[in-house]
Amino acid sequence: MQRGFLPIWVLVVIVIAALGGGVVIYKTISPSKPIPSHSPTPTATIETTQAPSQIIEGQKGTITSPVQNTPEPTAIPQITATPISTPKPTASSTPKPSASATPSPSITLSPTPVPSCTPPPCAAPPQGCSYAGGTSCSCGTLVCPTPTPTPSPTPVPTNQPTAKVLYKKPDVFTFSPKDLTVVLGTVVTFENVTTQDVWVGSNPHPTHTDLPGFDSGILEPGQSFTFTFNTLNAAGWGYHNHLNPGIGGTIHVVEHF
Repeated sequence: MQRGFLPIWVLVVIVIAALGGGVVIYKTISPSKPIPSHSPTPTATIETTQAPSQIIEGQKGTITSPVQNTPEPTAIPQITATPISTPKPTASSTPKPSASATPSPSITLSPTPVPSCTPPPCAAPPQGCSYAGGTSCSCGTLVCPTPTPTPSPTPVPTNQPTAKVLYKKPDVFTFSPKDLTVVLGTVVTFENVTTQDVWVGSNPHPTHTDLPGFDSGILEPGQSFTFTFNTLNAAGWGYHNHLNPGIGGTIHVVEHF
């Protein structure tokens, strides 16, 4: 080797030392990054029990076989049976059988035989009469209408004064006498001697209320009407033909002549 030069191995050591020091200085200067923390992953540990080996010796060698462990009996959980309450049956009312009406036997009535007979000869009924309730064996009952009695005129006392007024038509229809004076209690007869109807009534027309009752109604030809004047009226009770109010007259009633 030449003088003035360091041996090569010394240079190598120096270089390695320099590099090592630089790495130490870099780690010291550079900030350390925090290592992220991870949640530990739960690991399941499975323990395996190695069964003891059973050594079986034979003629040619020794065989080691694992001894089977007999599993311990596992405790069976006890189940307590809770009794279920069975609801008691409720006594329901048994419907009573309804008494059904027994149908009564129908009775069939046989018709009564009608005796046959020969109808008797029936005489002709009088005029206006007839037979009622007749059968093939009888003529029935003769029924005749009840005759209506003819009303008889009311007799006028002989000592009572009377008078008469005619409704006639010589040329025109009129009452005659048209103006009549009578004493109190005189019975006056109004007679229709025309061929037309007349209706004698007190004034006024058409109510006839001046002298109540003085109202003849319709008088056909030949019919008459009587009225007793028992109310004094010297001025006179006016009257008229209700069917022709323009035709009328007056009855003066005085106590005495």
